[in-house]
Amino acid sequence: NLYRGVQGKSDPHGVSWTTSLEVARWFATRMGGNGTVYTATVKREDVYAYIHESGRGEDEMLVLSIDSVTAMGES
Repeated sequence: NLYRGVQGKSDPHGVSWTTSLEVARWFATRMGGNGTVYTATVKREDVYAYIHESGRGEDEMLVLSIDSVTAMGES
């Protein structure tokens, strides 16, 4: 599964996803708001790029196509 944390009117179908639930929660709450964490399962061929950011401890996936996104709730 991949995760995406968003706030306000940010698109839950965006291209940036993470393999870390904790990182997604951070993005959902980083500005002091009550964001939402979404989860999605994607096919390998839909992953455009994998970025390992050791400074933030994040593994980011850039995903071109997502069929189904599920809200995990507010963080």
